[in-house]
Amino acid sequence: MKFLEYLHLNYTKKISLSQLATMFYTTPSHMAKLFKSYMGISIITYVHQLRINEAKRLLTEQRCSVKETAERTGYDSLNNFYKYFKIHTGMTPAMFTQKDG
Repeated sequence: MKFLEYLHLNYTKKISLSQLATMFYTTPSHMAKLFKSYMGISIITYVHQLRINEAKRLLTEQRCSVKETAERTGYDSLNNFYKYFKIHTGMTPAMFTQKDG
């Protein structure tokens, strides 16, 4: 599916539903509805999952700092990074690296 491929290649960039809809020749509401019906989650939740999975890899395998990890995974705000990391993992980045190390 070209759409999923696009998300996997571009999750570190700003992605808007209207931009995606234009690229894939549909309306934002139709795209959101279709994605949720196939994937069971919203597009934005999927993008956050991609980002947080990569963040976990960067924190453990590459030992990147939290700030660098946030930047490399598409978060322009550390607060947002912390918020979504905790939502998706149940812990802060610092707690995650301590439990792994």
